[in-house]
Amino acid sequence: AAVHAYREAARSHSWPVRVFRVAAVVVALVMAVAAFSVTARPMASIVPSRDGSRAFFAALPSLGASNDASLLRAASKLHVSSGYGLFRRMTGVGRGLNQVARPEIILQGSADGHTWEELEFRHKPGDPRSPPTWVAPHQPRLDWQMWFAALGSYRNNPWLLNLVVRLLQGHPEVLALMYEERWPSSWPSSPPPGGKGAGSGGGLGPPKFVRAQRYEYDFEPPQPPAANRGGAASGGEGVSGDLDGSNGRNESWWRRRYTDEYLPVVSLENASIKAYMTQQGWAWPGRYLERKAIPEESDSWQRWLRGWPYGA
Repeated sequence: AAVHAYREAARSHSWPVRVFRVAAVVVALVMAVAAFSVTARPMASIVPSRDGSRAFFAALPSLGASNDASLLRAASKLHVSSGYGLFRRMTGVGRGLNQVARPEIILQGSADGHTWEELEFRHKPGDPRSPPTWVAPHQPRLDWQMWFAALGSYRNNPWLLNLVVRLLQGHPEVLALMYEERWPSSWPSSPPPGGKGAGSGGGLGPPKFVRAQRYEYDFEPPQPPAANRGGAASGGEGVSGDLDGSNGRNESWWRRRYTDEYLPVVSLENASIKAYMTQQGWAWPGRYLERKAIPEESDSWQRWLRGWPYGA
């Protein structure tokens, strides 16, 4: 900038013109610094630590704290620069700077309304100790829809309430969409609607109560193997299992934070549930579809593929 200002002044034959050209260079320089400072600030959201964000901001050019604040307020109204990305919110950018907060709905079932156990899906984040699964080229439709449902309310996703009702009714074709190997074994198996035997559904017992809670997920930061992070679970009152805290052996893939109740407790005895299902035109108790048996060789291949490359 100094060299450019010198050249502009040197090629001028009068002092007023020289002053004007040097002033124009200075103004352009100030505007460039301000524009860079404003447009670069959203990039701080990808800096992984608070100390790193401080260092990032310290490296940015500044016109003074008060001037920077005024400039940012003016730029925000004009949308000069914004953090953006494909599905920015649902892919993990939280409300605060450097906060990763992927929203996830966690279904919980209970046989007595007091002790709750999580109903796990095959692919979406649930148990913090479960690694991400390999799904390509398959798209797990239900898990994917649960991800979108976490962005809003169950009132905007009536299919979710239908899913919960079918789980309560013990429909084998719906239970098969869940992680059957991790389904709670303490619930007694019962015949599904239609009078068919429960054995065709793999012997999974339906819960009597279901609720949904919303969490924000982030990857567990890498730590040395010898580090003992300790800590107790904080997965909500009455939830069984040490899911939210590390077990001290650095085995957690995710860390999560409870945010709010997504769906209150639902049971088949709720008259409002039956009325809602009827209003939506969904059958009550529902049409039963007999689950076709899967050849043993194909079933073994599918189970291996689901666990690859983690050996789960």
